[in-house]
Amino acid sequence: MTYRTAYLSERLKDQVTEDAFQGALDPARATGYLTAHGGHLDVRIINGEYYLCRGGTTWVKTGRSMTSVIPLGPTQEVVAELNADPSVLLTKFRTLGNVTQSGRSGSGADAVDTYTFSYPVTADESRAAHTIAGTVTVGVDSGMIRSVVQDTTLTGANPEIADREPVSFRTTVELSDYNTPVTVEQPQVSGG
Repeated sequence: MTYRTAYLSERLKDQVTEDAFQGALDPARATGYLTAHGGHLDVRIINGEYYLCRGGTTWVKTGRSMTSVIPLGPTQEVVAELNADPSVLLTKFRTLGNVTQSGRSGSGADAVDTYTFSYPVTADESRAAHTIAGTVTVGVDSGMIRSVVQDTTLTGANPEIADREPVSFRTTVELSDYNTPVTVEQPQVSGG
């Protein structure tokens, strides 16, 4: 699994670098790992128990969900539910907005069906109402999610005060290597 967020706004392109998360998960065993921020954040999941290390060697046991470990942004549905079944994600997007099958591309093992989606997000005290749009690709051979790409543009709720210029970013989750065994070493927990 690869999870990336890249800022697209011209004013932030030089200030913010792309951040990548790498990991693997065996959902049947609730076991996996996630490394982020160039190794400054490590998560290990062993039999459904979550462990966290923030830069260094000290591990702590945390809650029992990925969102209790790290905020995953708009694409957290894919990772937080630990589910690569496209029907789950596409149903979620349908309840929020619109999903359209866009067609098939590639051939052989690279063939994918592409779906586009969009859904509105209501305003809150920090941001104006906006729309999230993107694509989901599904492997024709595997029937599993290959990627989810979301584009988001945010404007502050009070642009006369702050965030006058919209901030645009793209979040990408790529899933691959299905049915590959995942081995995770039990960390030594601080104080334990």
